[in-house]
Amino acid sequence: MTVDAVAAQLAETAALVAHARASIGENHPIDVATLAQRVDAACKAINALPPGQAKPLAPKLMAIYDDLGVLVEAVKREHAALKQAMGALDARRRAQSAYGGARRS
Repeated sequence: MTVDAVAAQLAETAALVAHARASIGENHPIDVATLAQRVDAACKAINALPPGQAKPLAPKLMAIYDDLGVLVEAVKREHAALKQAMGALDARRRAQSAYGGARRS
């Protein structure tokens, strides 16, 4: 694979990570498996290049790494918010059960 092809692959990967970050922000699901496959393929493509050719691609790879870190933090926040919401729902269900499921008229 050429340096230009790897650079294009990195650009596609960066766009996919950016899309995943935007999707989290809009409460849309993200395809983690595809994202992981793309990042893995990009890393393997870089590793296959001779060291002198791969070095100029390092900033692009580091930008993807940084964006993945931001994505991880966003996923953690969403998970914590969902966990909190589920806990509140569970508490309401227990309260309703304790009072025999009485409903207001």
